[in-house]
Amino acid sequence: MSVSFEEFNTQTREEWIAKANQDLKGKKDACEFKYFVEEGLQITPFQTNDSARTTYTIEGQNTISGVIIGDTNEANQVARKFLENGAQALAFDVNASTNYENLFDGIHLDMITTYLMSSNNDLDQNKLSEFISSRYSGKSTDIVIGDNLASDSFKKIVAILDHATTFRNRIQQVTNTFRALVDESEYQNTVIKLSLKKDFLAQIAELRAIRVIWSNVLEEKKITFTPLTIISTIDILDDHNDEIHPLIQANYLLMSAYMGMSDIAFGLPFSSDPEMARLSLNIQHIFKEESLLDRVIDPTRGSYIIESLTDQLVKIGLEDRQ
Repeated sequence: MSVSFEEFNTQTREEWIAKANQDLKGKKDACEFKYFVEEGLQITPFQTNDSARTTYTIEGQNTISGVIIGDTNEANQVARKFLENGAQALAFDVNASTNYENLFDGIHLDMITTYLMSSNNDLDQNKLSEFISSRYSGKSTDIVIGDNLASDSFKKIVAILDHATTFRNRIQQVTNTFRALVDESEYQNTVIKLSLKKDFLAQIAELRAIRVIWSNVLEEKKITFTPLTIISTIDILDDHNDEIHPLIQANYLLMSAYMGMSDIAFGLPFSSDPEMARLSLNIQHIFKEESLLDRVIDPTRGSYIIESLTDQLVKIGLEDRQ
């Protein structure tokens, strides 16, 4: 016997609120309840399929799991160990004197994504290009450089979103950056680096909204769609409560990155605690191997609260220009 969902009566938003008011017995008006994110960004919890002005199907990339190795004398040895543990992306802190032969010995850059940070902004791109040309001629490598280093040869970080900044300001920063890149015809190989915020639902919505805004900015200028790369990092644990284990925080932060379809999600960095970094990577394996979050197109599509928050953030970016 087949059953159609159309056979069931659908409760309207008004009926839902009326039932909530009945349960509250006059102690409070259900319409006063709000999901508050920050000033100017809040919604009622009574969301239905017609709540958002626009619904989007966002096709992000499959999220890959990464580990930030940072700057250590044992960077090569550590990186190879994490590759054995299933890391798909590695981040290193490099400078003008970095010996790439030693750093990448035994590491196949055509099989992983590599993010090269430079604390002193002195990464030698010519030196890096010569190494890549000599070792990977005719092969494709996925290398991101940053932060805010100009490059014609590699993917580049064009904006860094700090977790201490409001969602409103972050989305406006991204939109302004996108418009400037398009106006200057420098939108190829664009990468956004994003420090994950604690609000789980709003963080997913922000990641979705960034992709919608990127598509809209390109469409405004009648530019053929060009992929955008979003890198998510965990930087908020510096102010964590000692009563909450860092891995618990890392868990929900990383899950928001996966459900928001970050291209790369970096877990806890090796430099802070090697064992915690390994366990953080294992959390990502659970998301991918057991929950299959990296194999679903737009996993939160149909979650009306997230779609409404996405809609508000897109509006902030595209309509409330600074």
